[in-house]
Amino acid sequence: MKKIATGLLLALFVSAGVNAQTVEKGDHTINLGFGIDPYHRFSHHHGVTNHKKGSVGPIVLAYDYILTDKLGIGRISVGGILGQSFYNERYATPAHEYKYNRNRTAIIARAAYHFDIPKAKGLDLYAGVGGGIYINSSVERTTSINGTELKSKSSSTGGAHYVFAGVRYFFTDAFGIYVEAGHGLNAFNGGISFKF
Repeated sequence: MKKIATGLLLALFVSAGVNAQTVEKGDHTINLGFGIDPYHRFSHHHGVTNHKKGSVGPIVLAYDYILTDKLGIGRISVGGILGQSFYNERYATPAHEYKYNRNRTAIIARAAYHFDIPKAKGLDLYAGVGGGIYINSSVERTTSINGTELKSKSSSTGGAHYVFAGVRYFFTDAFGIYVEAGHGLNAFNGGISFKF
């Protein structure tokens, strides 16, 4: 993952000569990407065997609207982010086998400050905070040693936070790439950006 992040950041600066504008008041930007979430807590069970766990995502869709003209050394944006994550877990005891599948949808409003870097056209360096909710759903399957299977479903909601910093580079006035690091929603996400 470090190689991917390094490659994206390198691409940002190698392409610094491309004539693209940075963000201005009234701009709309969309990020579409994929993230890594090391913050999810899996079950901790003692005396189990074949404990396997995995996760995918979050898949991220973010929107920002540049709300202000230049204030100080940058501009303020408001927007939101949707994230969809998938988790699975499997383990066994002498009497049962357990399988869990969990989905988490994040709906987060966010605000960011975009630093103005006059000599780096196309570069959008930003940092911000966000808050919202997680919608969780899970399916648990328990199979006994005699083959009897029980299935149960559950759902819940909870508070969500996201503290983040990121960088976008627009190769044209409408298209670019981004990387973003943070705490809460995920540790890292990156992908493509659109501006209109």
